[in-house]
Amino acid sequence: MLQSNQHLQASDFLVYSALQNSINAQELENINSLKSASFRYQKEHLEQKDIDIISQALLNFQSLEYLSFQLEYSEIQQKANLKYIFRSISSIKSIKHLRLYLINVDFDDLMCIDLAQCLGNMIQLEDIDLSLHRNKISEKGINSLIQSINQLDSLQSLQINLNYNKLKDEGCIALAKGLKQMKNLQHLRIQLWANQIGNAGCYELGNSLSELFNLKALSISMSQNWIGDQGLIMISQGISKLQRLCCLDLDFSYNKIQDSGILKLSHSLENLRDILLLKINFKYNHCSIRSEQQLFLSLMKPSSLLQYQIYIDDEGIQDLRIALDKKIQINQFILSRQILVFEAYFKHVAPFLPGILVSPISNHWDFFF
Repeated sequence: MLQSNQHLQASDFLVYSALQNSINAQELENINSLKSASFRYQKEHLEQKDIDIISQALLNFQSLEYLSFQLEYSEIQQKANLKYIFRSISSIKSIKHLRLYLINVDFDDLMCIDLAQCLGNMIQLEDIDLSLHRNKISEKGINSLIQSINQLDSLQSLQINLNYNKLKDEGCIALAKGLKQMKNLQHLRIQLWANQIGNAGCYELGNSLSELFNLKALSISMSQNWIGDQGLIMISQGISKLQRLCCLDLDFSYNKIQDSGILKLSHSLENLRDILLLKINFKYNHCSIRSEQQLFLSLMKPSSLLQYQIYIDDEGIQDLRIALDKKIQINQFILSRQILVFEAYFKHVAPFLPGILVSPISNHWDFFF
């Protein structure tokens, strides 16, 4: 993404100049060759003139590969006019990595449709980080967005934050059906905190996950919903099919899960032989010590596990924690030797190879370790 702090500072300076409509000839030349830029706009009342300024400024950045655009905690006078900002972003055909945060701006289903139309035109995107935290989005808006995103054949990484919206099972089902088409995804992060999702939404989500065979990293956060055992069972079944998975992060805290859901997840984890990093949160559910013990026993089986974080409510399984910690220490020693090998590779071998051979190996290196 952004390659250095110096690059980030330079782009921030140019963005500020663009927003002030005070670009001189030298800055314009720099803008034309800039590869990454970060816009962050916080204003209590966003008026039409502000939207016009932002839209016009974005049009100056036509060589970007990485764009971060954040609009937070603003009362927008004419929300429909955000489409002009979206159109300016979609006009930059060189963007491969897009970070778009529209947080607590009364973003609704109609605005989702405008955003979807623009994203659908950005066929070059490889990486999307979309945060629509604390807005007013329901099934209709999600359906438009996800149907647009699933047309992006080059997309490898998707992060979507829909925490604190108005999503019920129908919204989760719409999201899941769209994800099902994204066969090339390697990294997927879904955040659905504090909605109104139950077992029916999880059922469809589990079905979709089972077909994303190329996933290497998966994060699902569904805290503070209405999910019970059947919902977790379906998601566990889907996860068990992901044999390439290296990183798994599950947060189902503050739900209605009992023992049968935890036991099914435990059996699913045993099938994931290549898991390196694992984080699980089941605090504030209704699990007994029996299911928690089974969960820890299951974690002893994958031979590759390097790091884990488990959050549960009972402290009565300390012996299993100690045993697992010893196993992790051994694997961390193995990892340290692997890192030495990779460092030698990138220093002495990779510089002499064609770029097409090196890129698939080096991409997202920092994501895993």
